[in-house]
Amino acid sequence: MLDNSPLQLEQDQLVAQRDGLSIKSVLGDMRDLSVFESESFDLVFNPCSLSFVPNVQSVFAEAYRVLRSEGLLLCGFVNPARFIFDEKQLEEGRLHARHPLPYSDETHLTSIEKNQLKSDGEPFTFSHSLEGLITGQLKAGFVLRDLFEDISAEDPVSDFFPAYFATLAMKPGMKTN
Repeated sequence: MLDNSPLQLEQDQLVAQRDGLSIKSVLGDMRDLSVFESESFDLVFNPCSLSFVPNVQSVFAEAYRVLRSEGLLLCGFVNPARFIFDEKQLEEGRLHARHPLPYSDETHLTSIEKNQLKSDGEPFTFSHSLEGLITGQLKAGFVLRDLFEDISAEDPVSDFFPAYFATLAMKPGMKTN
């Protein structure tokens, strides 16, 4: 289990203990998996965390490196279109288009809003184009096996379009003669 949040890793350990599972927790950054050897995993699961990095290509490249031949990358992400809406108004159930895409807290928020995020200990978010999310996996060497759209009853955008996507990609096996 890799995460850049000590609190999340602590929560993961509590859940694992509760469920009788043994996991290894590693504090780190998904863009740099150098703490893991190449070809050491059969599955990499990335649950909608790509919106916390400005560039996704290094995430896909590192996932490819640590996966064994025919290993799987299961990757969830926020629908890029969701980022056009004002987050505070979304929390109130109102859809108000505010931001052009691609979106970044660093460039789209006011100084007051950015300072509030920092003081609340919240990470900055970044949108990525659907093209970048899909071709990023392909350019890293993955073969896309499946795509799934999902809605969330708590997310007002789900009344109009899927708020989330997930892809299943595979690192191709080595050809032998």
